Amino acid sequence: MDDLPVLLDRIMKTQENQKLTSVRPRLSQLVQFLAHAAQLKDYIVLTQHAKDPQAHNGQAPAVLPRTVADLLAEAVGLDRAHIKAWWASLKDIVWDDEYIQDILQISPAHLQLKPNSAFIKTYDDASHVAHSFFPPTSRCIQPDCRLKPLLKKSEITRVVFFTRANGPLPAHNIHTYCHVCNTNYHHNYYVSEHRFIERCQIESWDNMMLNGWTSATNCAENFNRDHAKSASTFAKLGDTIWPCTFVVEHAHVWDAFVYRALLEDAFEQGVSLELPHGGEQRDRFKAAMNARSTRLQVYGLPTVLHKCNKCVRYFDQRESGGGIQKVSCVVMDGVTIGHPCCGVPNCKKPLEKQNDHFCTDHTSESDICSVTTCRLPIVPGTRTCSTPEHQAVEAEYKEVGKGRRSLKERLKRAREALAFEQTLPPTVVNDMQSHEGEEHNNVEDIDDFDCVLHPPSLPGGDITASHVNGTTPSPVTSRVSGPATTAASPGSGNPPKKIRARFGRKRTHNEQFLVAPCGVVMGRATFYNSEAVSSAAEFVKRVYENTGVPPPDHVIFDNNCHVVPHVRGDPFFENIGLTVDVFHFKSKHRISDHACQETCNPAAYPELMNDDGTWFFNSSACEQFNSWVVGYVSMCREMTAEKFNFFLDEMCMRRNRDTIAELEEKGYAPRFWHDGEVPL
Repeated sequence: MDDLPVLLDRIMKTQENQKLTSVRPRLSQLVQFLAHAAQLKDYIVLTQHAKDPQAHNGQAPAVLPRTVADLLAEAVGLDRAHIKAWWASLKDIVWDDEYIQDILQISPAHLQLKPNSAFIKTYDDASHVAHSFFPPTSRCIQPDCRLKPLLKKSEITRVVFFTRANGPLPAHNIHTYCHVCNTNYHHNYYVSEHRFIERCQIESWDNMMLNGWTSATNCAENFNRDHAKSASTFAKLGDTIWPCTFVVEHAHVWDAFVYRALLEDAFEQGVSLELPHGGEQRDRFKAAMNARSTRLQVYGLPTVLHKCNKCVRYFDQRESGGGIQKVSCVVMDGVTIGHPCCGVPNCKKPLEKQNDHFCTDHTSESDICSVTTCRLPIVPGTRTCSTPEHQAVEAEYKEVGKGRRSLKERLKRAREALAFEQTLPPTVVNDMQSHEGEEHNNVEDIDDFDCVLHPPSLPGGDITASHVNGTTPSPVTSRVSGPATTAASPGSGNPPKKIRARFGRKRTHNEQFLVAPCGVVMGRATFYNSEAVSSAAEFVKRVYENTGVPPPDHVIFDNNCHVVPHVRGDPFFENIGLTVDVFHFKSKHRISDHACQETCNPAAYPELMNDDGTWFFNSSACEQFNSWVVGYVSMCREMTAEKFNFFLDEMCMRRNRDTIAELEEKGYAPRFWHDGEVPL
């Protein structure tokens, strides 16, 4: 292919033949012509007549659209006649993608961000932009279409393209459709209406969430600050002819996160991702998110098939008359991270709205007194029944809420004063005041509100209730219109009585994880009411029974001393050692508990130890994993159930990929159990 000086000579000959100016064009003009024309190739093809054979057989068309010629004239600084001559001479070069990329090395972003560029000068009419998203085919490929014609029916939409290197850029999204079978064709999924986000930018946000516990709100804020200059360049477009702003919002970050994860999951499953076209954006993902979460809950994470030289060993007992024994191990533990759920114990139906206290099956519970031991109906306008003592508890709850709000206001004023003294921008103050949850609301969540009721000093006097959940503010009083029924009577000698109520939303108790000693997560489960031994045992069985993976030879759990009697007689656990991790066994379990000492002592199993007496398996793997998971508490606190499950599963799977890559690098040979493989 000719180099640039040769191309300049070619242009000169063309100009002379057409009796145009004989002034030799500059090299910069040639580069600008080629770069701008190359970015408009798809648009040039789209505007050609359907019967033009050149335009649709991979060849450059002979005629340029007038709008393209005008833009090239602006870019090069010549009139339309010269552009026509240049196109006749250079159209084959423009159509050579390899030459354009290797020789010019000019990105579309460079053409848009360069001061006084042709694209910026023509933004007022917005006829062309450097970034255009065209469908991947120019001809109908629907099998049932009888003609499979060229796609000439099109609609152009103005969108914003958020890039990692250059920030937000104006772009066009071209949607075509077949006039024969009415099939629609699009370039790709958009994150939100009128918004596309570069894949590497989405990956960057995902990595910030994975490694830095960064919320979607802060991901968006960081992007906007990093690319404030680019956004300001095109700000006038967002205020006039462009249908959206050039600013990323936290909802866009979250939608991009979900889209990428769902598309990758569909690809791995060998299916097409199907989403409804209508409805609210936040609702369109629900069915697909829940389907993936349910599959992972039933069959475990993909890495449930994982094994490596750090979590599986082959214990040689031939010197003692035995054989070679396969020994695998997992560690189980829970972490207190949860989401709002129905207030009825063990009800797993998601809340209809995030601020609800009960699911749609238990909405009648909202009319029952909030005191946990009371089933009387509430007094209208309150959340407790007519019992004076219960009214006193609610009064104290409200007073505690007021105290919290006053402290928050005081903290806010202190931060504003600090910002003023240090001349911080207001956005910094907002960041300091922001809360990491992805969905904010004003609900005061005190899950279990404990009060002590103090008897009146005189008959018929006031009952006082003081909050004992954390710090204790000054008691408030509630006038009793009749004799006290719950608080101790004066002179009776009865101590003050503790009473519990739930005014806030109930949350799931904890997330339970199965982690291999190498750090790979095998499974996750939500425990709704408590870390019960029955739930722990069922969790282990579910992960391994549904996958056909050989069950572990040892399950390490800090409460195995209670799991052992529960699973006695269960064939699944017959050949599984149930031990307590070394730390908890030494510090949390009594020596006098002989059953625990005999059955759950890891020292009773020589296959768990090296020849030098050290432990082969890392029994603290789950504790170490939990120290990472707990970083998401503030982010997950206000997530809906489907969002919570989807997010945690995705973070676990991404962490697993990084862990397996690290194991490979360190020589631990990570691999997978094969279907039907029988271990030694």
